[in-house]
Amino acid sequence: MPFHECVDKFLGDPAVLRLLDLARETRPLHICYPREVPISRFLAWFFDPTEGHGLGDVCIRALLGEAWRRMGDSTIDAKVRHQLSPTHVASQAFDSCLVRREVKLGSGSLDVLVLDPKRRWLLAIENKYGAGEGRNQLESYETSLAERYPGWIQILVFLDVFGQAPSRPSWIGLDYVWLVDEISAAERSPWLGDDSKAALREFRSVLEPEGAPFVHVDVDDDHLLGVVSTHRDVFEKMREWSKDKAPLEDRLEKIYARAKTLDEKAAQQLFQAFMQRKRLWSVCIPMLLYAGLLQSIRTQFPDIEHDPKRKAFYFSLPKWRATQDADRPALRTMVRILTGKADGEADRYLVVSRIDSRTLSPEAFARVRPTIEKMRKAYLKRAPRLKEEPGPITLKFDFATSEEAVSALLARHIVMLKQEFDDLIRSERLGQC
Repeated sequence: MPFHECVDKFLGDPAVLRLLDLARETRPLHICYPREVPISRFLAWFFDPTEGHGLGDVCIRALLGEAWRRMGDSTIDAKVRHQLSPTHVASQAFDSCLVRREVKLGSGSLDVLVLDPKRRWLLAIENKYGAGEGRNQLESYETSLAERYPGWIQILVFLDVFGQAPSRPSWIGLDYVWLVDEISAAERSPWLGDDSKAALREFRSVLEPEGAPFVHVDVDDDHLLGVVSTHRDVFEKMREWSKDKAPLEDRLEKIYARAKTLDEKAAQQLFQAFMQRKRLWSVCIPMLLYAGLLQSIRTQFPDIEHDPKRKAFYFSLPKWRATQDADRPALRTMVRILTGKADGEADRYLVVSRIDSRTLSPEAFARVRPTIEKMRKAYLKRAPRLKEEPGPITLKFDFATSEEAVSALLARHIVMLKQEFDDLIRSERLGQC
């Protein structure tokens, strides 16, 4: 089909017109940060008891409580253990804490630093949202803090989106599952006003893969996938434009200087629609990958189930559900695009497999736990200790830099999960537990 006819069908599609109308942004936070909210700035705001969220020191208390639960039997200093103990935290007030972000320490910058000058303790938070731990980074921060605040008690927290453990035993590893859950709990507080709840909801939409990037778009994600699959040629052109780092004036000159053919004139109209709703198309364009992955993985696993989200795509098999009518499977493999942070930096693709203990009975989880621990030891460089609270548990994750490599990784993950869990997770067995 000629390209101009593809554009005509796209711009005349009622489903596309509805998306264009629904994607009109009204949220101030997303207007100010059209790509991604700087997570460290949110953390500083969230943990600052004097800020306008209205939660006071509840957030700091929650962080200290989670750190206490996660430190387990690690070699954390006794003074830190006492500082984190629930009985001690319950007797303290944290309203006078000072919160700083992006604190220069040596050659790097610590994401968040909470100071209590009166009691001479500090809380350092190093946040990893897709980036890896730098060489000697944590050791450098720890040394610099000791020099700058001699004699202070240091509570050191390593917050990693994948749940990776820190390289140093003096740091306590936390994951983003806990953070998202804490924000969700804060949203339900009856003491907060509508503005505070709206701000928390916006931040949560950035942090969790399932978060909706638009306030008005209430269409099902399968509908978005259907739009992309129907207009593949148009979205391939948009993907080409999204990767073009040339200045806008050069791109305008290239597209508008010559428009002799019907295809060239159609490209002008499409480029205008592309630039006017770039955030909307940035959600749709990755679904080209997901549509291709679904087609590819079905050649090996015809019964594969898929769950498209606006920032990720989940794959699972029917056998991985505790019961036939369960809301979600116990095992899922997620594929997500990690867009390059700087101009010229290539996109990366994340493939991660998790098991959700919330979907399993205690007996079933006890049965699969040895396999979970074996896999985490084999596939995670620094596997953190399993936390007691139920929730998603990372088993393995990989990165790729090409769509072909993503397809191969996805297949390997599904095969791996089948080999390890098919004899342990079966609907009829879990249904009897």
